Amino acid sequence: MAFVCAPGTALAQLRSFDVPSQPANRAILQFAQQAGVQIIAPGSRLRRIRTKAIKGQLEIRAALDAMLEGTGIRIVSDTNNTI
Repeated sequence: MAFVCAPGTALAQLRSFDVPSQPANRAILQFAQQAGVQIIAPGSRLRRIRTKAIKGQLEIRAALDAMLEGTGIRIVSDTNNTI
């Protein structure tokens, strides 16, 4: 599964997150809103996958990695403004 996030410079910024453990299709949308980035993912394929909760001040990429840990969802590309 691929994710597209923009802008790239935002990935290193600290953001405040409060995303509960929930189905990935909802968690990814909530995460994107809190991170101020755009994420494109196959929503219908993510409904049955549950993400981990994330809370606190984190860098965007670190928060995304923590939220997806153990889900089987992986980021396949991380170049320029695309993850």
